[in-house]
Amino acid sequence: MEGGRNWNFLKEYTEAERTGLARRMRGGFPGNVPVVFARARRSKVGSSEELRVGVPGNLTLLQLHVLLRPRLGLTAQDSVVFFVGGNNNTLVPPTASIAALYLDYAHTDNFLYVTFRNEVAYG
Repeated sequence: MEGGRNWNFLKEYTEAERTGLARRMRGGFPGNVPVVFARARRSKVGSSEELRVGVPGNLTLLQLHVLLRPRLGLTAQDSVVFFVGGNNNTLVPPTASIAALYLDYAHTDNFLYVTFRNEVAYG
């Protein structure tokens, strides 16, 4: 899980505690997916705090990005890309649904870990 980030959430709680929290998050809202967002290690934008949220599975990553932009500490000028999947840190398209990402990349503790970093574009 250390691909682009040292996850405080993984250090602070045991896997059993994280699994129980994910189960409780899904219990009240069965269609929701437990997600942890965090800034990548070398990112120059956003808040350094990790954000744990229950997300409706039918949202796309782009829709979620728009909703969470203020909570992630991103300004209108910040352009970011998202990565999922632990050690692989796979770059995912913004049109991917959260439910599909969860099925493919959920951690063994039943959380989907998503990192973001500033997009570097030249031109």
